[in-house]
Amino acid sequence: TLAFEDKQPVLAFEHASIVSGPGIVLTFQEHDGDAWEVVRKRLRAGMKRIRSRGPDYLAYALLDAIVDDYAVVVESLGTVAEQMEARLLDRPREVQVSDIYVLRRELTELRRSAWPIRDALNAWRRSEHLDDAARPFLNDLQDHATQVVEAIDMHRDLVLGMIDLHLSSLSHKMNETMQVLTVIATLFIPLT
Repeated sequence: TLAFEDKQPVLAFEHASIVSGPGIVLTFQEHDGDAWEVVRKRLRAGMKRIRSRGPDYLAYALLDAIVDDYAVVVESLGTVAEQMEARLLDRPREVQVSDIYVLRRELTELRRSAWPIRDALNAWRRSEHLDDAARPFLNDLQDHATQVVEAIDMHRDLVLGMIDLHLSSLSHKMNETMQVLTVIATLFIPLT
């Protein structure tokens, strides 16, 4: 999940586990209130698809909810990055380098936690115990997880570009100051 502290994005990570086998799906999580609430509501509402397709489909639905939650967080961080870049272009003195590095660290942590989901999905798709009816859903989920990781990478590249932009902006300001000081020194040195 994503929260904001002093206009800075702060990610809250939770470990969740899904164990799926013939006729059973077990889930473990650290905290109440999570991405799986959507799946619980579908189960409580008695939706036929999720109840009739078996444990592989239920495990898919749980993983899909997690990947969807990642997508929402990535989109929010992308919006923060784009707003920060706009501020950096308009008013570079308002943006602190530490803010850029915090955003970069958050994106790096998010990528570190999203990458294993791709690998787990890939291994599960190749499993011989997977129900063939669930395989197309997993292929779609694998594509979605890949898009999430690529979006994280894209936003990380944007943030790295902002660091370069910020440093070149500071260098440009310092060059302007040096030019002014050079003109002043050129005028006053002969007078002394």
